[in-house]
Amino acid sequence: MRIRNTSIDRFNPEWDTHLMSGREELDYMNQYSGGGSTTQAAPPKPKPNIYDSIMKDLTAANSQATASIDQSLHAAAGAMAHAQMQAAAQIKAGMKAAAKATIEAAKIGAKAIMDAAELADETVREFWAKTNDILMPIIDLGGYAMDDMASMLGIPNKDGEIVPYDFNDLKEDPGYQFQLNEGQTTLQSQFSGQHLSGASTKATIEYGQNFAANRWQQRMQELGFLAQVGAQAGDTLAQQATMTGAQAAANQIRAGEMVAQLQSNKGNQLANIYTQGGIAQGQITASGGETLAGMMYGAGMEKAGLISGLATAGANIKLSMYQAQQQKKASSGGFFKKILGTVAGAATGAAVKSFMSDIRLKKDITRVGTSPDGHSIYNFRYIDGDETMYQGVMAQEVPEAAHFNPAGYWMVDYSKIDVDMREVV
Repeated sequence: MRIRNTSIDRFNPEWDTHLMSGREELDYMNQYSGGGSTTQAAPPKPKPNIYDSIMKDLTAANSQATASIDQSLHAAAGAMAHAQMQAAAQIKAGMKAAAKATIEAAKIGAKAIMDAAELADETVREFWAKTNDILMPIIDLGGYAMDDMASMLGIPNKDGEIVPYDFNDLKEDPGYQFQLNEGQTTLQSQFSGQHLSGASTKATIEYGQNFAANRWQQRMQELGFLAQVGAQAGDTLAQQATMTGAQAAANQIRAGEMVAQLQSNKGNQLANIYTQGGIAQGQITASGGETLAGMMYGAGMEKAGLISGLATAGANIKLSMYQAQQQKKASSGGFFKKILGTVAGAATGAAVKSFMSDIRLKKDITRVGTSPDGHSIYNFRYIDGDETMYQGVMAQEVPEAAHFNPAGYWMVDYSKIDVDMREVV
């Protein structure tokens, strides 16, 4: 009798990509089914290497995750380097603009200082020119008076020459002639109607002589006064010239000092600009290095975590498979009882709900009925167990109640279906 598989269509092939489907397993078993109530024992089939398959998938996933981490790290490092370059370019542009503005401001300030100094000098020169225009005629007049006095005294003048004095110049003075004439007229009126005597003649002569002497003395006084006034004007002009020169020099010195201070300030500002720019660039570089180091450390930790997780997963899988193999070897006294406990319950009295029901672990499979919910019921023995006959379902036919054990074989939680797993007496 061949095995019929009435519920295999409910199997979800996506559950187990590494194992054969339930239909393939049943078809394989049907090839070796005999007549009657039991089937022939199928010859051993090559079992898939579940560990290698799982580890292959885990390794591939680990490689993909590592590549993704490397790609993200590379992209982040590139973006950070680009941002650093942009920041450095902006800092350099700002430094250049600030330096240019500082230099231009210094030039404008220096020009303003020099213009102010020149204006001050021009004002001083104008004042000097006005003072000179006022005092020079007085100075010249004093010089003329001194020359006349030198000539009247018979001494060298300012040019070192002795110029004889022309007394006719004194007589030609309108004041001289007027006073002389008035005096003579007075004398004549006194001697009017009298014959000229020696006394009158003598008086007239003496008057003329005394008048000339007095006029000479008066002339010297006048010239002396004019010379003194000229000398005073010369002193005033000399003092003003000294003050003008001193003021102009002070203006130039002050302007020079201000320009020098301005240049010094400009130098300090430029030094500060480049210092701050260098500090900013250094901070950006240091910050970028710290960030990149943190990123690389984080990426390294993630990779280490992935590798550690892969190693742990592999070790756990190997341990589970080893434990399952040890359980399968302990078949004496009943394979099903040794591994899973009795159908009625374990020593603790707790009922066992999940049983090994993978078709690859069974032999002598015979379909004996159908449950009310339509599940196919089979009698079977375990390939590596004793000759005890059990009754239950095939895990590949009840995906809603099936699940993997650590060794990669299907188990069935019988609490989820209307069929019980039991030993056939």
